Amino acid sequence: MKKYIGRSVIGILLAVCMLCSTAYALPPAIREGKLVTAQTQFETAEQLAYYVRKLHIYSGLNDNPLLRTYQAVMETDEALTPNQLRRAIIRYFGKDAANCEKFLDSMLDLYDPYTNLMTPEEYDAAYPKNSDFKGIGFTFRAYGPFLLITNVYEDSPAGRAGILEGDLIATIAGQDIRTLTDEKRTALMESTRGKEFRVGLYREGEDALIKLTIMPGKVVVPYIEYRILDGGVGYLSINRFDGDTFAADLAGAVEAFKTAGITDLIIDVRSNPGGSVGQLLTAVNAFVPEKGKIIFSEQKRDSKFAHYTTGGGYDPGEIYILMSGNSASSSEIFAGSLRDMGYATLVGTKSFGKGCGQAGYYFGNEILVITSTQAILPVTGAYNGVGLTPDIEVENAKISVDVDGLAAFTSAKTVTKKSDAADIMALEQRLKLTGYLFADADGIWDDATTKAIADVYRALNRSVSDGADTVLLDALGVMVERLRSAYRDTDAALEKILVLLAERDTPAA
Repeated sequence: MKKYIGRSVIGILLAVCMLCSTAYALPPAIREGKLVTAQTQFETAEQLAYYVRKLHIYSGLNDNPLLRTYQAVMETDEALTPNQLRRAIIRYFGKDAANCEKFLDSMLDLYDPYTNLMTPEEYDAAYPKNSDFKGIGFTFRAYGPFLLITNVYEDSPAGRAGILEGDLIATIAGQDIRTLTDEKRTALMESTRGKEFRVGLYREGEDALIKLTIMPGKVVVPYIEYRILDGGVGYLSINRFDGDTFAADLAGAVEAFKTAGITDLIIDVRSNPGGSVGQLLTAVNAFVPEKGKIIFSEQKRDSKFAHYTTGGGYDPGEIYILMSGNSASSSEIFAGSLRDMGYATLVGTKSFGKGCGQAGYYFGNEILVITSTQAILPVTGAYNGVGLTPDIEVENAKISVDVDGLAAFTSAKTVTKKSDAADIMALEQRLKLTGYLFADADGIWDDATTKAIADVYRALNRSVSDGADTVLLDALGVMVERLRSAYRDTDAALEKILVLLAERDTPAA
């Protein structure tokens, strides 16, 4: 959120980098505050307008941000003189102290979605200096009555404990979350933040819930990950162009590929939000053997500066770059420049389209992040607001739970071991789908069925009964119905590349 601060002078940044930059400060004495009045609020708005006009790449020298903003806020096209405008804005600020913040927000929104006023805390969160934090070390999302583990950081308490991507969280702190509403489940998950984390995981192929107790600790979010896939295909994931060890980690990955004799390399920049120019150039140069080729140009208001390859990079032969709608900024430059230079084929979906760069300036107690450059690729050109279209377009598929394929089921009558095999089968299918039954659903009521029923009763905080009564059956029905909207993503883009490589290497009949 952008906030009004009654301070007035902004620092001049000497160097600009794409996506993120260090914010520069003026001497504290220059940035002393004033009593907040409608007059001083106007002075703040006036100075913000001056720097927007002076620094924003899409603002002309004859632009009048104050007038444009006033017209937008007041919904008028009236052209006021400078004195009329000054008096009108001061009157507007005087009506409500919050009007100044609204006015400043509106001024920045006129130009692009990335120009913003941030608190130092918001700035540090948006442009992190490192990837380390204290926590458990996994990401998750809703999956019917479960929570699905979507990613696990290897160097984290979760990774070291053996939690795997694809595991389903069934219990938290000893409480079964499958019977809870979404709100209660989220609240329970939030209550564990920073504390000892006890979890029960449902994993396909196991004969019981996997129960773990994990203490929060240091989590290292890797910006570089790599491995060698079946068939001798190299896989490199660049999660962000940032971090003190980025260059060393990338060099280690490249050396591993060279040692393994990799000739086909897949580079994954899906969901990569960007990063610094320095790390971006390091990454591009790592894969370009030729010197002096244009990587990209930075177009400023009155100048254009090109970045060139240094030469000596690793060219495995075939490079495929995976990208998605969440590939933005530096990841788009990385993918686009390697394609424009003829080294890579882009696979996936159209990228985000952030082809502009921001610089940070101290503005009172806040930081003005302002768009000051535009990226120009060597062949594609400018792509801001458009994105990059892949050479091979592939949408990831979603695998849904086949709820409609279950045996017919009614909760109107209790199911016991004496019930028809069809009713027991329908019950067992639902017990298995919701993670209570670990044996096959065979229509035979055995010890595994009895244990599964008992676990559901305990989850509902009810006394265990010999049969599945209508209350239990209703609860199972609700859980299964929630699974109707559950899905898992298939990596269709990666699979497409592997199929293409396999077909290429298969001799013609």
